[in-house]
Amino acid sequence: MATELKMPQMGYDMEEGTVIRWLKEEGSPVSRNEAVAEIETDKAVVEFESEVEGILLSIVATEGSIVPVGETIAVVGAEGEEIIFDSPSPVSESDPQPIQNAEPISVQGSDSETPEIVTSAVLAADRILATPVARRIADEIGLDLLAVSGSGPGGRITKKDVENFDPDQVPGQSIPYDESVVDSLTEPEIEVPAPVESLAPAPVSEVPTSSLPKTDKKEPLTRMRQQIARVTVKSKTEKPHFYVSAEIDMTRAMSLRRQVNEQLSEEGLRITVNDLVVKACVASLKKYPKFNAYYEDDGIQ
Repeated sequence: MATELKMPQMGYDMEEGTVIRWLKEEGSPVSRNEAVAEIETDKAVVEFESEVEGILLSIVATEGSIVPVGETIAVVGAEGEEIIFDSPSPVSESDPQPIQNAEPISVQGSDSETPEIVTSAVLAADRILATPVARRIADEIGLDLLAVSGSGPGGRITKKDVENFDPDQVPGQSIPYDESVVDSLTEPEIEVPAPVESLAPAPVSEVPTSSLPKTDKKEPLTRMRQQIARVTVKSKTEKPHFYVSAEIDMTRAMSLRRQVNEQLSEEGLRITVNDLVVKACVASLKKYPKFNAYYEDDGIQ
C-alpha cells in the first residue's frame, strides 16, 4: 500500500512549512531515510527524509508551496501502484458533513428576553476545513471563513487563502443600508452666497523629474528571516531597554595584566583584557545581584 509523506512538525510551534526544492523526481526510486526534499521552517531549511522505501509515485506539493503540518506532500509506493489519498483530517473529531437547511432552533427564555435563533449558518462555522493558523488570523482580523475559498487539500482554507482574501471579489455581497437613514442625514437647504471672483493663480513652475530608471524592488523574506524579524521586534517592543555608559581608567588593570603575564610566561599562558573584564563582572554581580535581573511579563526575574 502506498504511503503518504506528510509535512513534519520540526518544532513545537511549527504550524506550516514551505517546500523549497524537491531532490527527487516522480518515478524515481527512494530509499528509507533518504532525503527527498528541502523544507523551510521559521528557523531553518532542513532536508526531509522518506520514512519508507519505494518509488516516488506522486509529488503533491509543488516547490514554493506552503503546506500545513500533517498535510500530504508526496506519495511513495510500489511501481504502478494505485494512489488512494486519505481524506483530509477535519478540525473537529467527527468528519464534516454536508450542511443542510436545518430548522431554526429557538432558545427559550423569560418573557422579557428576546429568544435567540441559531441557524445552520452559525453551526457551519465549526465545520469549515481550515488550518489552525488560518482560523487564528481570521479571528484576529474579524474575517468570516464562510466567505473564503480554500486552496488546500480537500478545499481546506490555508493561511495564504486568508491573507490573500479580497472581499471585493466575493459575488453577491453588498452592504445593506436604510434609505430613510440616508435621507435623514441630508443637510437642509440653505442660501448660498454668490461666489466671489477668485484671483488668478500664480503660475507654477514645472518640477524637474529624474531621468534615471527606478531600481527599487521589494524582495520577499525567507521564513527564517521573517521569524528573526518577528522575534527582534517582539524583544524591542516588549522588553524595557535602557543603556548605561561610563569611562573606566584601565591603567592599573593593564599594569596588573603585564605582571601576571610575566609570571605565566614560563608556563606558556597569558591573560587578556577580556579576562579582566569578565573577572570584574563576576565580582560585581555577586555584590549586586539585581544587575543580573531581567523583565518577564509583569515581574522581574
